[in-house]
Amino acid sequence: MLTKFSISQLCIGLVILSLGALGAAFIAEYVFMIAPCKLCIYQRYTYLVLAIISTITLCFRLAFVQRFLLLCAVVVVLVGCLTAFYHVGVEQQIFTEPFSCTSSINESSLLTLEEMKNQIYNKTPQCSEVSFSFLGISMAGWNGILLLTIFILLVRYLYATNLMNNVRKYAK
Repeated sequence: MLTKFSISQLCIGLVILSLGALGAAFIAEYVFMIAPCKLCIYQRYTYLVLAIISTITLCFRLAFVQRFLLLCAVVVVLVGCLTAFYHVGVEQQIFTEPFSCTSSINESSLLTLEEMKNQIYNKTPQCSEVSFSFLGISMAGWNGILLLTIFILLVRYLYATNLMNNVRKYAK
């Protein structure tokens, strides 16, 4: 079934999916006022980079360049998937929260009244707090499921279209 799609169709689908995921994240943030934590912000980069790689792949017609870019997309999606599931682990208290997620108020420095007010009003939520969940799964969990699905489909597409075999041939 996957072999029915051309690389162009796959890349257009990835761009649409990436922009849809980013759109959903921004709607959650700006319409429903669900403030993202640092790990949530990092997970958005996966979709941005995936959209860029897919768009660049559409511009090239050389098969080996397309293969290389799709392999880059697989790596980007895998890293994003691992980040999402790490975030779920932080939410479930399996992993400790990274330093970048904790409040970083330096007690030794003197803050002006304006700086203190900015820290209070612009407080980013902790990565261990679940801001929103649907069917008992947090947004990070849904993101991990989506990225894992994209990863599996990309790898299956590469194998089904023999792109992986051709990449090995070029590597020799």
